[in-house]
Amino acid sequence: MIEIQHTSLIDRPVAEVSGFVTDPTNNPRWQPFVVEARVIPDGPVRVGARVHESIQFLGRHFDCVFEVTELEPGRASAILFLAGPVWGTARYGFEQVGAGTSLTVGLSIEAHRYFRLAEPVFASVVEVELASVCGRLKRLLERAPAAGEAHEEALASR
Repeated sequence: MIEIQHTSLIDRPVAEVSGFVTDPTNNPRWQPFVVEARVIPDGPVRVGARVHESIQFLGRHFDCVFEVTELEPGRASAILFLAGPVWGTARYGFEQVGAGTSLTVGLSIEAHRYFRLAEPVFASVVEVELASVCGRLKRLLERAPAAGEAHEEALASR
């Protein structure tokens, strides 16, 4: 079993970070290996909803399915991987820190198929990739104009 955790500080309100992260249709915007994500059946994300993702990882294509097992807006969410290159869970914790958000992502996964043969290497790749996607999320959200702020003003100030 691979256990990995990463925490990022994002200079955005908890509601904004939580709302973005818990909407799986945003996954391709901050997780570069996700080609497409859709909720099954179509509709709002809720506990029990399933999400289908098409991903490209380490040069291979995978179809993945996960189920939302926890959803507390502004506090936490969790998923259970049902199909794809790994089995296990992911949990996202959101905590207010000043005007920003501390996002903690925890993975508890088990590789299978050929990934299992090289699990220590796979674990290292996943750890680096998790830090990378969290950094990408931070840059993406911190570039976005704050709620009520004009886009032009946000660009001019940077």
